Amino acid sequence: MCVRTISRLSGGRRADGAHRDGIVVDVRRMVTLGGSVRVELAGNTGGVLEAELDRDAWRALKLDIGDGVTAVPRALRVFPAQ
Repeated sequence: MCVRTISRLSGGRRADGAHRDGIVVDVRRMVTLGGSVRVELAGNTGGVLEAELDRDAWRALKLDIGDGVTAVPRALRVFPAQ
C-alpha cells in the first residue's frame, strides 16, 4: 500500500498499540529524495506503507529507524503487490 500524502505523522501510541485517529506503524527505512523524504512504515500485520514528507516536516519529527508513529492518511492510493 502506498500513502503519498498524509495529513499527520506523529509519535506516540496507547499501551494497547491502537490509535483512534490513524494507523499505528513503525519506521522501517527513510530515503531522501531532493526536497522530500520517503518514509517506509511497517504495521503490526506485516503491511508496508510509504509516506512522503517534505524535509522540514521530516526534520521536525526527528524520526529514527524503529520509532513507533501514527500515520493519518489524507490521500490513500492502493497499488497491487508486484
